[in-house]
Amino acid sequence: MRVAIISVLTVGLSAIFFGLLCKALEIPSRYRMVKYGARADGWITAKEPHEHGGLVVYSFKVDYGTYRGEGGIGDNFETAKVGDRVSVIYDPANPTVSTLGKPKEQLWQTVAMSIFVALLCGILGTAFLTFVWYHWRRTRG
Repeated sequence: MRVAIISVLTVGLSAIFFGLLCKALEIPSRYRMVKYGARADGWITAKEPHEHGGLVVYSFKVDYGTYRGEGGIGDNFETAKVGDRVSVIYDPANPTVSTLGKPKEQLWQTVAMSIFVALLCGILGTAFLTFVWYHWRRTRG
């Protein structure tokens, strides 16, 4: 019986953490970007060489709005200049979510990392709650 309760608690906490991570990391928008992503011409507005091996900040226009994002451009970072044109892929339902790279690879990396973190948090949360419960039972009676 204890194993069943601990298993259900672990799965439940992991599911809650996964849901929170999906919201925080905008996984539904990243999925829409893969399935229905729209393209826009953008331009580099800044270079950040000290961030994650070199990121560029870019802007792009959709309808009447201008949006910005940041991302890596791989080996092209050294030769890229502010003002250079870039191809942006964005979520048509939420243009604030965009990428310069391969959205499918980024989606699966984000999902895999979210599953790992959610399981880890579920296991650690269950261990913590189990410890508290055992401690409470021992001091109570």
